[in-house]
Amino acid sequence: MDTIPKTVTRAIVSRGPLAEGRWNIEVLTLQTLNKCELKVKVLSVGICHTDLTIGNTPNASGAYPGVLGHEGCGIVLETGPEVKVAKAGDRVLLSFRSCESCHFCKKGHLPYCSMFTPLNMGLGDHPRNFANDQENTPVKGFFFGQSSFSEITIVSEMSVINVSDLIETEDELKLLSPLGCGLQTGAGAIMKLQHLTEEDSVAIFGLGAVGLAAVAAARVRGVGTIIAIDRIQSRLDLAKCFGATHTMNPSPLRDGLATAVQSLTAGLGASVSVDATGNVNVIKQAIEVTRNLGKICMLGVPPLGTILDIESASFLGSGKQLFGSVEGGVAPSEFIPNLVRWHRQGIFPIEKLVKYYPVSYFAI
Repeated sequence: MDTIPKTVTRAIVSRGPLAEGRWNIEVLTLQTLNKCELKVKVLSVGICHTDLTIGNTPNASGAYPGVLGHEGCGIVLETGPEVKVAKAGDRVLLSFRSCESCHFCKKGHLPYCSMFTPLNMGLGDHPRNFANDQENTPVKGFFFGQSSFSEITIVSEMSVINVSDLIETEDELKLLSPLGCGLQTGAGAIMKLQHLTEEDSVAIFGLGAVGLAAVAAARVRGVGTIIAIDRIQSRLDLAKCFGATHTMNPSPLRDGLATAVQSLTAGLGASVSVDATGNVNVIKQAIEVTRNLGKICMLGVPPLGTILDIESASFLGSGKQLFGSVEGGVAPSEFIPNLVRWHRQGIFPIEKLVKYYPVSYFAI
């Protein structure tokens, strides 16, 4: 009987924390496809803070050895027999997985899927191995359904957005790979907010990719006052390209940040504050600069076990709302085409955010 030929690939394998030098380029043999999986040639992949956090944590949920990466894009090489989302040769962006059958998925709230953590974060929870190394030792995968730190990878159909009709060239596809997580998180969170108008103000803390995407979305929403806050001047300069009407470095302001924000908002404070840092002290600042009845959206992920303490009586009396947002609260297949259109219209200059690194950068 003929044997099915195996696919060999190179991948960045995390065998322990990055800080200990335990990410290595290795040759792996991929498992055969299941019925609802695709084999994808990865053209580029974003490096998300989540990759660095999990891949730098000792004994991270049994993740080692494993392949991370969850902002991938590429060309479909092969599909399982029941795959409907794409065919061989199609251009695809990759995002998170959802079960599509729980209460939240049926309501369209895919990032709040009851199975989100095991489907996306649980490298060690998948029922079969992603690949084997040269010693035939199992290597874990299916991180966010894609494990795209690999030249060729196996992808869950649930993680695939087919953009063949939207993106015409491989160069553009490479540029847009971060849309699958960080950029949709920042932009989606702002687009999901109700009743934002020109009279409102948004203060955004932390101007990495997530924060700058939130700035761009606030401009799309027509918000009149967009305040971008960061300690790094180059990021403040970049925020103006994305639509910030004002920028602030909080360092010289010390305890005067709330006063500075009030000076731009008729003494009221921001209608909405967004934290894209995951730093508890910054989250508290975001709460402080927000006006009564305003909203505070947490996008940055604090370290596991972090406690956020606030003075409850004053918070109760303010009528403020503090909430978190995962993946911007959006369905990627519906929302990502909007981001592509904004990019082409010049509203979302992703090229100013992206720098390419060769895979050999990780060779140890």
